[in-house]
Amino acid sequence: MSHDAAHTMTRLVDWLVTHVAGEADWRERDHRIARVAAGEPLGPVGPPAVAAVITRYAAVAAEVNELYRRLHTESRATPYPAAAVERACAAAGLTIGWTADRA
Repeated sequence: MSHDAAHTMTRLVDWLVTHVAGEADWRERDHRIARVAAGEPLGPVGPPAVAAVITRYAAVAAEVNELYRRLHTESRATPYPAAAVERACAAAGLTIGWTADRA
């Protein structure tokens, strides 16, 4: 249930860290996002709104990036970390459920 929203926010965070914060190498980008998710300051990245988005959704992106890294380098049978992703989404205020009454 959380995959689509989490994946979308991850792509946004990855793009911002790559193109605005200047982390061109995907490994360095993922490490930087994981460090921010762990509470390390992001540092200057341009407009404050960009830093706010990266900081707010870093934990979501860190979980999803780790999943995809493991899928590509370890096993295609890597399980989706639903509980961890949903916790990160909830902490970021990302609504992951959708019902017909909100459509």
